[in-house]
Amino acid sequence: MKKNYTLIFCFLFLSSMIGGLALKDASSYSMMIGSGLGLIFLFCSAYSAEKKKKKLVN
Repeated sequence: MKKNYTLIFCFLFLSSMIGGLALKDASSYSMMIGSGLGLIFLFCSAYSAEKKKKKLVN
């Protein structure tokens, strides 16, 4: 069974953004931390999608 890391990273992106929004009253920096983590997960998702695309072409 092949794992689809692109989808996993997309879910992690969404959950970090939702977590940052949910905790914005608990800490003043939670939205910034959630957005930062979301950005990292979004870049990882794009990287894994491009890697999978190159693998299919070759």
